[in-house]
Amino acid sequence: MTRTQLRLTAGLSMIATALVLINGGRPSTSSAAARAAAQRAIVVQAALPATPEPAAAAPVSAPIAPATAVTPAPATSSAAPASSGSGGSSSPTPAKKAAPPKPSKARHVFVIALTGTDVQQAFGAQSAAPYLATDLQPRGTLLSGFGPLDNADLPNYIAMAGGQPPNSATQSECSTFAEFSPEATTGTDGVVSGTGCVYPNTVITIGDQLTSSGRSWRAYSEDMGAKPCRHPESDGPDDTMTGRPGDQYATRHNPFVYFHSLLDAGDCEADDLSLDGLATDLNKVSTTPNYAYIAPNLCDSATESPCVDGSPGGLAAADAFLKLWVPRILGSPAYKADGALLITFLSSAEKSPDGPPRTGALVLSPFAGGGKTTATPYDPYSLLRSVEDLFGLTPLAHAQEAQSFAKAALPGAF
Repeated sequence: MTRTQLRLTAGLSMIATALVLINGGRPSTSSAAARAAAQRAIVVQAALPATPEPAAAAPVSAPIAPATAVTPAPATSSAAPASSGSGGSSSPTPAKKAAPPKPSKARHVFVIALTGTDVQQAFGAQSAAPYLATDLQPRGTLLSGFGPLDNADLPNYIAMAGGQPPNSATQSECSTFAEFSPEATTGTDGVVSGTGCVYPNTVITIGDQLTSSGRSWRAYSEDMGAKPCRHPESDGPDDTMTGRPGDQYATRHNPFVYFHSLLDAGDCEADDLSLDGLATDLNKVSTTPNYAYIAPNLCDSATESPCVDGSPGGLAAADAFLKLWVPRILGSPAYKADGALLITFLSSAEKSPDGPPRTGALVLSPFAGGGKTTATPYDPYSLLRSVEDLFGLTPLAHAQEAQSFAKAALPGAF
C-alpha cells in the first residue's frame, strides 16, 4: 500500500474506534457526540507527522547521553529483498508498517505548572519553598537542566500542550485572543505557519491524542470559576493578564483553550475545568484522568509578587499550593497504582535578553528513584515528548526532535 492508502486506512480505523468508544463505552451519548469523535479522529490522523515511503532501513537512535540533545531518527520501514518471478523479473515484497510506540507502565500522569526564577532559588538550601526543596526533592528526580523556551509565559505552555514554536503573538502573551489567518498552513512536521493565538483545527494537542487513543485527560485551573474552558472572545482582549480581586485566573496558563481542535469538538468544554473538581476526581481510579494538567492562579503559581490580595506571592505561595495539593495526589489510588507527578517551573519570572534561566523540574513516581539529579537540558518540548513517550503516542511538531526524560527519570516504567 502507498503512504496515502496507509494513512487513509489508519484514519478509518481511528474513526471506527472512536465511534465504538462513544457509542459503547458510555451509557448515554448522542449521534452528535459520535460525529464529533469521528471528526477528531480524522483531524488527529491528518495532523500526525507523515511517515516517509519505505526506502532503506531506519538508522538506530543512539542512547541518550547526559547534557546532549539527541534527535530521534524518523521512523521508516525497511524494504524487503526482491523475490524472483517468472521470466527473471522480480517484484518487491510489501514493506511492514513500523510498529507504534509502546506505552509505559505509568498510566496516570499529573503535571503542575509553576513560574520560577532559577533552579537554585527553587531547589537550593536557602529556597523559599522548603516543602519542595527539603521534603519532595529527596523523594524524586530533579531535572536541574530544565528551562523555558522563551521569556514570555504563553509560548512555553503552547509548546508543552502541542509542540508549536513561539510566534510574535504568543510572545506578547496574546493580550488579544487573535485567530490565525485563514491562509495559515500546517507543514509535514505538524508546525503551523504564520502568527496568531488560536490554532486552526488541523493542529492537535496532547489532549486530542489521548482522547483518540481511548484515554482521558483534564485540565484544572485555579479561579476559573463555574464556566469551563474560560477564554476571551475570538479576536477580543484578554482581561486576565494580571490578577483581579477574587479572580486570579490566567488564560495564558491554560494552553488548551488556544486550540480549535479542542474548542470545536467540545473537548474543551468537557475537560477544561476549575481546580475545584480535582479533589473529587482523585477519590477513585475510575474518575482520575490519565493525564491531569494543574494550573495554579497568578499568585499560587509564583507569577505575581506581591499578589493583588496583598499577600507576598512568589515562591512561598507556590510552595503552599504544593503542600496543599501534592499530598492529595500522592495519596490518590491512581497515583499509588501507576502514577507520575511532574512539578515543572514552565516559565520564569526573570526576563533576560539572553533568554530565561534554567528553572528546574521534579519528577515523583513509584517508577522513579529518589534523591537523583540530572543536568541534561530539557524544555517544554521535552515535557510534551516525555508524556507522549509514557503513553506510547506519536510526538507532535517540535516534540519530534526533543530530548525525552521519560526513561531517564522513570526507569521502572519501561
